Amino acid sequence: MIRSQDWAEVGRTLYNKGVSVEIRVEYMNFEEIAKWPRNPKDHDLEEIKKSFGRFGFVKPILVDEGSSQLVAGHGRVDSLKGIKKEGKDPPRGVKVENGNWLIPVLRGVKFENTKEAEAYLLADNRLGEIGGWNQDMLAEIVNELSADDLLEGIGFSVESMDYDFASLDKELEELSGIEDSTVPIVVPKKYKEKVSKWLCHGETNTGAGRGRGVLIRMGIL
Repeated sequence: MIRSQDWAEVGRTLYNKGVSVEIRVEYMNFEEIAKWPRNPKDHDLEEIKKSFGRFGFVKPILVDEGSSQLVAGHGRVDSLKGIKKEGKDPPRGVKVENGNWLIPVLRGVKFENTKEAEAYLLADNRLGEIGGWNQDMLAEIVNELSADDLLEGIGFSVESMDYDFASLDKELEELSGIEDSTVPIVVPKKYKEKVSKWLCHGETNTGAGRGRGVLIRMGIL
């Protein structure tokens, strides 16, 4: 049986000889995986631990065959180290052999050089962030999960979906005097009644009434 560390050497040898290696998933001792020396991304390790507790270890990490260093999955590895140090049982999806915790690792990927590997490290973290969210749909899903007490380990809470109505007041004040203004407001359904009252500002809950209420808040009326 070829050990995990031997696979790394096999992969490097094949690549150096110009032999193509298919991407594969391999179980490795997470404590033997070298982390990338520079990783500017912070992680909420406690939230990741909660996710492990609920879903298990389901997403393989990624190791660059050229450097044998981790390029994606630092937060998961650090969280796992914390769990083991605390003397807790490994999450589902982690294999245990002779006291070693083995996790799924994506192998067979070799970046052109260390700069490319580091660039991917940034891209892997950043691309998901800049995509943003459909706030209305997100709020709906979070509220539904909350109603069934199923928010554990997803990184969202009902509180995180709350909207700061005072800040909206400030934004509207800045628009005071502008004749044609469009103010898009996207809020969770649970706030529908509260937002309607806020928009009306004492006026009727109709399109015209809400418009008049906003104009009053802006100081135009």
